[in-house]
Amino acid sequence: MGFNWKRSGFVYIAILLGAVVLVTVLLSSPSKPTEVPLSEVIVMSQGNKIEEIIEEGEWLTITTTDGRELRPI
Repeated sequence: MGFNWKRSGFVYIAILLGAVVLVTVLLSSPSKPTEVPLSEVIVMSQGNKIEEIIEEGEWLTITTTDGRELRPI
């Protein structure tokens, strides 16, 4: 039986695509919220610039009206 280049080519392309996807997933780190002083968060709340505050255990994640995620320190 002869070597089937077409079939083996698809296998190599599938392996290459899998490797690219794996590397992309491993290297893309989730974006962490920007840390800001609590005093800045208070000023933002007084200026109605906070959309949402989420409690995650001992941490707060604040979403501003312009879509930024912040974490008070």
